[in-house]
Amino acid sequence: MTTNIIPDQLPDNVLFTAPPSLPYMPHLPVFAKHRQIEYNRETHAVVDIDLFHEIEKMVFLPSFSPAAKKSFSDPISLLISGPLANKKLVNNPLEKDEQKKLFSEINTQLPQHIFYSVLVDEQSGRIFWHEPLQSIENANIQSLATKILYELQFTTTPSAFVTAGQVELHFSNPHMD
Repeated sequence: MTTNIIPDQLPDNVLFTAPPSLPYMPHLPVFAKHRQIEYNRETHAVVDIDLFHEIEKMVFLPSFSPAAKKSFSDPISLLISGPLANKKLVNNPLEKDEQKKLFSEINTQLPQHIFYSVLVDEQSGRIFWHEPLQSIENANIQSLATKILYELQFTTTPSAFVTAGQVELHFSNPHMD
């Protein structure tokens, strides 16, 4: 028996329907709609543990700089990280005598810290560009931090052009540990 199919007699949706792009897959059976979890107070209880203590230490004292582990007994502390940390300071305005003079310019609530991204000119060893990554609203500390940045001088490398890095300044009470 032969059948002749005449396209004019078939409905349009049969002629122009494309096969499905994905093979048919039956739905996966769900065996249990509810699963009870047994609660054991001894294993789930947290007793006298400050869960956020380690996180707070990481936020306030970043671990990328080895100097972050020291106690801030100086009124102004300087942390340098990134490629700039490999350079030595030639001129540090935060020497003991200088710190006392600079610290007298601050009249605000302490401790405070300010974080900069900086670029150092390799010919002069001085910072020529800075951008605050984490700043504070106090204009006195902001201007003092900028003054300290521009007084810093690093060792030079004649073959290089620019060195990038991060500088963090901590302003604290002199006896704060």
